[in-house]
Amino acid sequence: MRRRLLRVANVLAGMVAVWDDAGYLPDRAMQEDIRYSPTLPVARMAAKDSTTIDGVLHVEIESACAVGGE
Repeated sequence: MRRRLLRVANVLAGMVAVWDDAGYLPDRAMQEDIRYSPTLPVARMAAKDSTTIDGVLHVEIESACAVGGE
């Protein structure tokens, strides 16, 4: 179980690193990694890990696209 949790943590860390490399600005909330940008096509992305104490994996990934102006 610990190996599986470490694998998920590594995948989430890698995904957040890709967001950082793309130029998104970091923010952090309780158990949630957030990236945002006022100029990139995706305005906000978040990965939330709510894995339970018994090792059941719960990961949510959310995004909000920027609204283009005319």
